[in-house]
Amino acid sequence: MSTPVVSPADTRETVGLTRDATADEIRGALQSAHEAQPAWDATPAAERAACLTRAAQLLQARRGQFLSLLVREAGKTLPDAVAELREAVDFCRYYAARGRELFGHRRSCRGRR
Repeated sequence: MSTPVVSPADTRETVGLTRDATADEIRGALQSAHEAQPAWDATPAAERAACLTRAAQLLQARRGQFLSLLVREAGKTLPDAVAELREAVDFCRYYAARGRELFGHRRSCRGRR
């Protein structure tokens, strides 16, 4: 059964629908994540970072859609929505850079105890 998500500013406006996942869907999602983890673990840092950079680019490219959704679904003011979107983009870029920096090359552990 789905539940409508309404705009806090105008409760007559339905923004979307939501429903709880079933136990089988949750188990399936966890199983899929478990099966995908080894391949993701083997993915080079540069490729992982590129995924985060691409996510940042897509958030920016579609900012109008995201801002509209944040305002309508969460009741945020436009300045708050802009700040939240910018923060999401910044986090994607930050973790992409940190991933490249920390995991982009092999490190030797010789001599460390």
